[in-house]
Amino acid sequence: MDLTNEQILAQVQRIKYLYKMKGVFRYGTERDPWKRAESNAEHLYGMTVLVNYFFPLIDESIDRQKVLDLLFVHDLDEIESGDIISYKKTDADRARGKKDMEITLNKLPQDMALDVRALVAEYEAQESREAQFTKAIDKIEPLFEVFDKYGKEIMLRNKTTFEQAMRGKKDYIAGFPVLERFADVIGNEMKRQGYFYE
Repeated sequence: MDLTNEQILAQVQRIKYLYKMKGVFRYGTERDPWKRAESNAEHLYGMTVLVNYFFPLIDESIDRQKVLDLLFVHDLDEIESGDIISYKKTDADRARGKKDMEITLNKLPQDMALDVRALVAEYEAQESREAQFTKAIDKIEPLFEVFDKYGKEIMLRNKTTFEQAMRGKKDYIAGFPVLERFADVIGNEMKRQGYFYE
């Protein structure tokens, strides 16, 4: 995929159109977009959008259904622990996450738990290309989520620096050049537009 920075940013805006689904509320309810808080389920939806966008652009054979299955389970521990911003996560938080994943798995219906347990193990091992692609999508999705005026306010409110926002992403997306290119373009554009705390 040989796109200019401008073409990539135009594609991002087209992808962001689908992100509007995150703000469509059922049962006649609504929330203030300036007080936006993304749920983990909305993050999974965003990841699904990105899998479907990027899947045809990666130059290798990966099982899309396996990726979607791995996506579904990758944050289940956060039912118990809640979400912690990745750059604030400590080793103690990661250890607690493993315990919380076990609690979650033990609360699932038995007919579901074996499959979910196997998927969690595959995702954690990061040996299959499907697990690696899922992790890469997980790392890039927040850049899409916060790339608007509401996200800019969130980044500044959290005092997120450019280095914090990009930390840890490169290690996981490096094996997928198209994801790496999009992350670089989005990150640099956000920096140019003053999204980050100095």
